[in-house]
Amino acid sequence: MIFEDCSNLKKILALFDGMKTLKILSYKGCENLEHMPMGLKHLSPLQELSFEGCIEMKIEGDTINALASLTYLNLSDCVKVDTIHKGFANLASLNILHYDDCTNLKTIHAIFDGITNVKRL
Repeated sequence: MIFEDCSNLKKILALFDGMKTLKILSYKGCENLEHMPMGLKHLSPLQELSFEGCIEMKIEGDTINALASLTYLNLSDCVKVDTIHKGFANLASLNILHYDDCTNLKTIHAIFDGITNVKRL
């Protein structure tokens, strides 16, 4: 599911609980998106997730900790993201994590010893 360059999109209220086979979700370039959708927790089979260029987005709590199948996560240019939360440690299948140009990143709470498949960070 691709929602790229939706510059007026600010909130996602979708629950995603009926999408049991969704593998790819992208909000790349949705620059005014303010928060990760809370419904992400229902997307356990999700493999690729991109919020690249979502410059207004913040990550609150452990929104992505249920995404155990996630292999690719792109948070590049998410300049309002200031913390990597503990939930990132649950992403055991993660191969690639892009966190480029997150200029306000101040705190990393995650412990990454459970993420053994990372090939590119």
